[in-house]
This record gives sequence, C-alpha cells and structure tokens, in this order.
Amino acid sequence: MSIVEITRYYVVGMKGEIVGIYDNPIAASCHGKSETPIFEFVPVNMGEIQPATYHITMNPTDQWNQANVLELVRKFYGQRDDYGCFGDVIQVSRFRPPASYGYIYTVDSMMWRAYIKPGLASDLVLFVRDRNDKVFLILIRRKNDPGAGTIAAPGGFLNVGNYNIETGARCALREGSEEISVEMDSRMPEYKNLDDPNVDNLLISVVIDGKKLNAALRYLGIYVTEKKERIAVTNCNKLQIKRVYWTFAYATVVNIDSDLDAVSAAALFKAADDAREIIAVPYGDIPELELGLKHHRKFIDAAMAYVKKNFIIQ
Repeated sequence: MSIVEITRYYVVGMKGEIVGIYDNPIAASCHGKSETPIFEFVPVNMGEIQPATYHITMNPTDQWNQANVLELVRKFYGQRDDYGCFGDVIQVSRFRPPASYGYIYTVDSMMWRAYIKPGLASDLVLFVRDRNDKVFLILIRRKNDPGAGTIAAPGGFLNVGNYNIETGARCALREGSEEISVEMDSRMPEYKNLDDPNVDNLLISVVIDGKKLNAALRYLGIYVTEKKERIAVTNCNKLQIKRVYWTFAYATVVNIDSDLDAVSAAALFKAADDAREIIAVPYGDIPELELGLKHHRKFIDAAMAYVKKNFIIQ
C-alpha cells in the first residue's frame, strides 16, 4: 500500500515536559532561538519501549493538528522514566493512506540532546588611522540579543560544517565583512593561511570606500564570555544554556589617506546583519566607553595596548 502523504514533526521535550514543536529538525535543534543549532543529536535506541500510534479522522485538506502530535508524544513520554540529560527531540510522522480520510500519527524515533554544542565565536577590533595619525575604533550597536541596543565589536559564531570548523581569523574577517560592510580577505590565499588556527600577524586586504588597502590582522587571544551570553530555555525551571563559551579576538589598523573625525570615520562603513548602527570612537575616548558585554572590554583594552605600542597616537 502506497502512502499518499507523509509529514514529520519534531517535538522538543525537557525532563518529561513538552516545550516546543517544529516542522523541521533544524528549527528543533535551534529550539526557535536562532539559525545556529544549539545542540548535537544522537539517536536513542528505543529498546523495549513501544512507539505509540494515534489514529484520527479529519479532512485531508485540513492543517495538521498540533494537539494530536502533542497527545501522541505525551503518551510516549508516559512510557519513559529517563530523559536526555539536556532534553529530547521526538520525531513524529503523519501518514495518510490512499482514499482515506484518516490520518495516522506515529513516533518514529527519539533523539537525545546528547551534549550542548559548544558556542565558539570570533570578534574583530578594527581601527582606522587617518593621514594625521588620528585613530578611531569602529564599533557597532547591536541589533539583536544578547545586548541588543548596546555597543560592541563586530563578531559572531564560527561556522561549522562537513566536520570542519572555521578558524578564528577567517570568522573575524567574515563577520567584519558582514556587519560593517567591508570586503576583507587574506593577501596570500594561495597559502591557505586563513585555515591555520594559529595564524598571527596575517597580511590582509580591506576594501573601504572602493579602495583596496593593506593591513595586518593581530591575534589578541581567547576570551571567556560572560553571563549575558546565555539564552533561556522555555519552561524548564529557568535553565539557561550558554550561547557563546569562548571568543577569539583579533585587531587590525587600516590607514586612510584623508582627514577624519568620528562622523566621517563611521560613514566609511555601513551597518548590516547584526549591526543596527556604526559608531566611530576616538582613541582617547575608548577607556570611558560603555560596552554591552564585559568581555569586549577585555579584548578591546588588549587591542588598544597593541595599537599604542605599534602606531602613533594623537
């Protein structure tokens, strides 16, 4: 017997309580919080537990009934006394046999959130120096949480795919390109030095106002994030899961052959992605600047020390 229709749903459970239902596994893995999966899944051997089945009759043109999915999962959960240590994702399928007005819901499999996917990020501390040796720090006002509306360095998650993880340097250049709208890349791509996780003083090119400029990318270190870098898990006894654990920080100084002030320096860039606004801060005003995330202060201070030691400051 062929099947006319099959649809799958993914129910997120937390210690026996259902906290979310999604129509694709990626949304379930993100738990509705972002486009980046927070958890890695591994299938659970269902063993002696029998998958529950729920049969209803409804018009095939009707939308899927979330209540039926939840009732089926509750029945299945009722057979269990152990749960995933960080929660569960239960896959449910809806079938409609040919010439039938009946839908059959089945529990296909269960996936434990076996471990939290470690959130690794990279941040870019970018300075511009004008022809008179005035230095400005280029920052963003964040569009999204954590720290929405506050001032921060451009940055974001290291991409993970095909069993590969993006290096901190590559991520810093990518996030800079995405959030402040400048093209940034290695000047020696043939050596693939962007794929070296230990690379330092990387020669890079930065395209600003249509001009391709040379600079160097300085590695500042790895910084532990703070409590604001957490997101809440809905209906789970106020459990919070850390969004970013560590961030790789990099600094660069780009020379601009013109006379700049804070307004004209900010105008060289355009806010995009997670940036609501570009802010240019004169070097002397940076110590008093209020930042939304405390660990940003630590690596920005380190970047200032690097600039003070290696560049003329006015």
